[in-house]
Amino acid sequence: TKHHQIDTLIFSSWWFDELPFLTAPQFQLSLALTQKVNVLASNINILERSSVGSGIYTPNGIASYSHDIKQGGSKLIISKIAKSSKDSFRTCSGLNKIIPIGDKFKANYQVWKLNFSDFQSVKLTKGSDHLKVWSGSVCCELDYTLADQYFKEEYFLISFKRQRSLVNISEESCGFIAYDLKRNDYNIQASNIFESIKLTGNFTTVNIFPSVLTNQMRLLATSNWNITYLSNTSQSIQIVRHSEPITSIALYARSFDHDDYHL
Repeated sequence: TKHHQIDTLIFSSWWFDELPFLTAPQFQLSLALTQKVNVLASNINILERSSVGSGIYTPNGIASYSHDIKQGGSKLIISKIAKSSKDSFRTCSGLNKIIPIGDKFKANYQVWKLNFSDFQSVKLTKGSDHLKVWSGSVCCELDYTLADQYFKEEYFLISFKRQRSLVNISEESCGFIAYDLKRNDYNIQASNIFESIKLTGNFTTVNIFPSVLTNQMRLLATSNWNITYLSNTSQSIQIVRHSEPITSIALYARSFDHDDYHL
């Protein structure tokens, strides 16, 4: 985008949601943040195939988006943003609408999920702590303080470095997730509030895509978290206390140089 001086990206896709790092809105937002462009994202809306989520994003965050996992049907998303992403500091207000189009219908949303056993992980057990976990050359660190008196859900610091099977693409990640070991499933509804959370990832690539989810897989507004670029291959996400629980913090990285281009 920098080389071609792109300031607005039209991103149409048939995207399959995948927990905990790659729901459609997570990637759409992170693309706008990391590439410093406006992103107009239009995804097909088939809930039973985990394909849902469209929106309008700027380098400063979310303008307007929809990720309705309970009710299907097309939507028109309208928002007033700066014409050029270089002018994204300007405030645009007044026009921000999501208009249903055609019939609404209910469908059984099925989300793809990475196996928890694929991660290196460490469980949060104290009210405040500093944790580390490694996956080869990928190092992940977590500093946190719980606002509540005790954990109501299980939380983990996770990492991986791998070649994804079938498509053989190179992925690295650091994450903070709510996960229920008894159900062997991701918690998309949590209740714990944290005083502060800081997730730091050290990777082998510069292509790092940050995102934060709260309950029901909703994006946490970027006004509630900050990205710090520690080096070309190292970033941190810091969250200060607010009223919403956190279900996922992601630093998802792609090492494109190690992808199999012969597929």
